[in-house]
Amino acid sequence: MSRPRLALAGGLALALAGCGSTVDRGASATPAAPAPAATAVPAAPSPAVRIWGAGAAVSYPYGSFAEWVRDAARMSRGIALVRIVEVSGVRWSTATGEKPSPADIVRADQTGASIYLGRLVTVELVRMLRGAWPAAGATALYWRSGGQIGNDRTPDYAAEAGLPELRAGSLAVADMIPAVNLDEATDGVLWVNVNVLFPVDDVGRVRTAWPTETIMIGEIDRYLPAP
Repeated sequence: MSRPRLALAGGLALALAGCGSTVDRGASATPAAPAPAATAVPAAPSPAVRIWGAGAAVSYPYGSFAEWVRDAARMSRGIALVRIVEVSGVRWSTATGEKPSPADIVRADQTGASIYLGRLVTVELVRMLRGAWPAAGATALYWRSGGQIGNDRTPDYAAEAGLPELRAGSLAVADMIPAVNLDEATDGVLWVNVNVLFPVDDVGRVRTAWPTETIMIGEIDRYLPAP
C-alpha cells in the first residue's frame, strides 16, 4: 500500500504548487526567492555499436552431405567424427581472447586483417570418416563467429542460423583443414583446424546446411561416398 500512497502524495504536492496562491516565507517570515527554473539536461547519446567482421564470412557450396564429403576428399581435407570438449563464452578472435589494442586495430585497418567476436570450440577426434586428421594432437579448434561484448558485435553467420547450439559432450561432424592462424590482428597465434562443424542434435541427427536432410549419426557410414 505504500507505493500508491506515495504516488498520491506526489500528485497532491504538484497540485498545490500549481495553484500559485501560497508563498513560502521561510524561517524569517520574508518571502523566499523563487526557485530557478529547472534546466533540462539532455540525455547522453548511447555509444554506437561497432560491427566487426561483417561480410567476411562467405557461403560455401553445399549440395548434399555425400557431395560435401566427396568435395572435401578431392581437396585433400579430412572429414571427422568429433566430440565437443569445450565451448567458450563470447570472446575476441585474438590469442588471448581480449580486445585488440588501439594500435593493433589501426594496423588491422591498414592491412585488412580480420577481427571477430565469437566462440572458440575445442573438439576431440572420435574417428576419421575420410582423409587424415591435420591437428598435431587429439584435439582441434573451431571458431563459431557471432556475438556481442559491450558495444562491439559480430553478426551471427547466416549459414549457421538454423543449427543447434554447440554443447560440450555432444558429437559433431567436422570438415578439417590445415592449421590457420585466427589471430590476424596481433602478434599472437591461435591455430584453428576445423573449417565447418555440423553438430548432432539430441535425437542423433546430423544438422547440416540443408534442414531437410535426415542423416543419423548411428548410420553415418551409409551416407559416405566410396573412398
